[in-house]
Amino acid sequence: MTQEKVLWFLGIEKNQKIDKYAMKYAFWVDFLFTVFIATFGLLFEAIPITFFNMMLLFSFILADVVFYIYLKLICNPIYLFSYVIVVLMTTVIKLVYGFLMFSKAELLKDGYPIITWVHIVVLIFAVLTSLFLIAKFYVIWQDLKDNTIECVTAKIHKRNKKSKWKWIAIILGSCSPMVFVRLLDDSMQEAKLGIGFALWLLACCYFLMSCLFVPKFIVSIKYKKIVKMGD
Repeated sequence: MTQEKVLWFLGIEKNQKIDKYAMKYAFWVDFLFTVFIATFGLLFEAIPITFFNMMLLFSFILADVVFYIYLKLICNPIYLFSYVIVVLMTTVIKLVYGFLMFSKAELLKDGYPIITWVHIVVLIFAVLTSLFLIAKFYVIWQDLKDNTIECVTAKIHKRNKKSKWKWIAIILGSCSPMVFVRLLDDSMQEAKLGIGFALWLLACCYFLMSCLFVPKFIVSIKYKKIVKMGD
């Protein structure tokens, strides 16, 4: 695999300066979810004040401090994919934690079940869509091994002129928690879905988004020496 092909697959150019848009997006989303879960969880007593919970919230804040430091230090585009995946998966962990805390509180207060068939459907959709997207990247990578960049580009345009899956992931992932809170109207309450479900839905969305970076992350690690981007 040539350097030109690897860089094309990664979407970066030789000696280019790093574009930190994706990194900044991942960091600030993670930070805002930390603030949201900690503030509203404690304010509405969804998160009990125990040693374990306080240490866990402290570790979430500490992780954001570390992410911010690396956000400022990283200058090599090759590390962009590693950073984004780690931050987004941390966001998923935080959202799952928030889901558990809020769902338990809603179970005790309103009788909402922690897991319903809707939760399972959302999870299955996220997993299947993630596998589908990774498979598409894999096909592109295999085509790139035996064909020119121009030929692979033509094949991509022929197979799928407009990628609907990418925009679905971006639109869903870009929604803030308050958007889902606004959806908790009478119909949602009748379905016994509350803030816990909103956090579950967000966790699935960000899991899906993180999977978009998995193929490029693997390639960036495997062909790091070929790329030879300066630190």
